[in-house]
Amino acid sequence: MSIGEFKKMTRGVPFGAYTRLADYAVHIHAESSSVTQASWEDVSAVGGDNDYLTGATGVQLVFRSSNAQDAAAGTGARTVKVVYLDENWDFDYEIVTLAGLTPVATTATDILRVCDLHVMTVGTGGSPAGTVILTEVGGVTKRYLILRPGDNHSRCGYFYVPRNSALFISGVNTGTDVADTNLLQVRLNREIRDTSTTDPVEEYYNISSFKTASQNFDLDVPIFIGEKCRVRVRGISAGATGAGYCELRGYFTPHHQDLT
Repeated sequence: MSIGEFKKMTRGVPFGAYTRLADYAVHIHAESSSVTQASWEDVSAVGGDNDYLTGATGVQLVFRSSNAQDAAAGTGARTVKVVYLDENWDFDYEIVTLAGLTPVATTATDILRVCDLHVMTVGTGGSPAGTVILTEVGGVTKRYLILRPGDNHSRCGYFYVPRNSALFISGVNTGTDVADTNLLQVRLNREIRDTSTTDPVEEYYNISSFKTASQNFDLDVPIFIGEKCRVRVRGISAGATGAGYCELRGYFTPHHQDLT
């Protein structure tokens, strides 16, 4: 998802029951080479369901790579930027210098939900040399966001909306970069209430079914996601496994009247 640097689109445009004070373009990227046939799962670079922060208080997180070249003087990723929501459900970010296989903790200890991960500076390789994961302090089991070799932004397919804000998904691009004979179906799942509990309520919208051909289209009516709620991409394969990507585009609007 590309939200690290918002692109302002409009200001003061009347929209239904409220006035949009500012719009910012948002792209949510989801990609997987191994979507299963057994049940719906996240379409994510982690190769299955993402791990999600669910607590009511913020935490500190840790970066680590599977390759020593993802470091300050390495050939791979050198610094990365994590965008997150703090304990007030407001956007914040931190830029961290990687140290290869050695874990590097964030300075921030108030990370409530994570939203995006970008490579900021690289060596001669141009992208991560290994798999960079954002995980829990003292462990490696959680994969909140990852960067695969060759990826300079995360493709984990989810986003959280900050307080007093709204997200409108207005377009979709789906397809696959590999030859795959298995039909892949994808959905957009959105939460419909505050996610301060560990058991949020979700509803889904069927987005697309495809094998190889890219499908790029705008939605007649944008899909609304309210404040403090998550949107994510889910998929299921018609065969043993399926491969594909789904990119959601839309606009993020601060200072909205709650429409949920």
